[in-house]
Amino acid sequence: MNFTNTSTGAITSWAWTFEGGTPSTFNGQNPPVIAYNAAGSFDVSLTVTNANGSNTRNMTNYNTAGFPPVANFWSFDQTYVAVGSTLSFADLSTGQIDSWNWAFEGGFPATSVAQNPAPIFYNNPGLFDVSLTVSNAFGSSTKLNQNYVDVGYVPDADFTATFEAFVDRVEYQFSDASTHNPNLWYWNFEGGVPEISGIQNPMVTYTTDGTFDVSLTAMNLYGDNTVIKTGYVVINLTSVKDIEYVTMMKIMPNPAKNQCLISDLIPGTWIKIYDLTGKIVFENQIFETSITIPLEEMPKGILLIEASLFEGGHRSTAKLIHQ
Repeated sequence: MNFTNTSTGAITSWAWTFEGGTPSTFNGQNPPVIAYNAAGSFDVSLTVTNANGSNTRNMTNYNTAGFPPVANFWSFDQTYVAVGSTLSFADLSTGQIDSWNWAFEGGFPATSVAQNPAPIFYNNPGLFDVSLTVSNAFGSSTKLNQNYVDVGYVPDADFTATFEAFVDRVEYQFSDASTHNPNLWYWNFEGGVPEISGIQNPMVTYTTDGTFDVSLTAMNLYGDNTVIKTGYVVINLTSVKDIEYVTMMKIMPNPAKNQCLISDLIPGTWIKIYDLTGKIVFENQIFETSITIPLEEMPKGILLIEASLFEGGHRSTAKLIHQ
């Protein structure tokens, strides 16, 4: 603190005392800067002298010394925030504080003067700074946390699957199709082996007839989302084992890869091809005695071929192995 002599008259000496200060005394007209290292209220006195005598001015509690506060804060929640969510902050500053000034980059509201502001809303992804400045009569302090808030999207869980059918089992290859970059997955496969999985793209085997649900929970730092597909897997192995070849048609080759030839047909025969879920993957009425069927777009494994002369009439069924 700076002090300046304003005494009048012909003065030959000046004697200062500074309670609580460093230095605590000084002889001279204008003292150097006086430092106060402790908080409190302190007296200051000045005695001036000449040949005719002296005079003293004592100022009781003239100077009040104190410390500026130290800014600090904390978030009630994780600083990973889902887009469209809020985050709460708490003041942890120390010292005597008269005012608070918050700044929330990317948040709404963007500023606050409350000690503990209302929850801050974040509606855009990104990394955002948070700062708090606290002040009192002796100064101010600022804490800045750069990239303190990480805002992003929660995954939107989804999946697809392909399967390959065999006489005694159906193998499903599940593929994660979730958006917004999940990094954890939790699958549940009713009726399948395994029943649960934590890998991104699991293979699951079904050996029991039935209709089964599949669920996927996709997670990242910002949250999680679950999709449940009811009746997604349909297994009908029992009827496949009982099917035998019949003489109404011939299928060559069998097993087949890219295409197969169905021959010995009666013109006008209806041909239907089913996958093991019962879905029709091909249907047409044939007016020739043979037809070449392309297989590229059909699922691998066992296909069921049904031939009939008219709806509701006698049907012949055969198995085709699609490799």
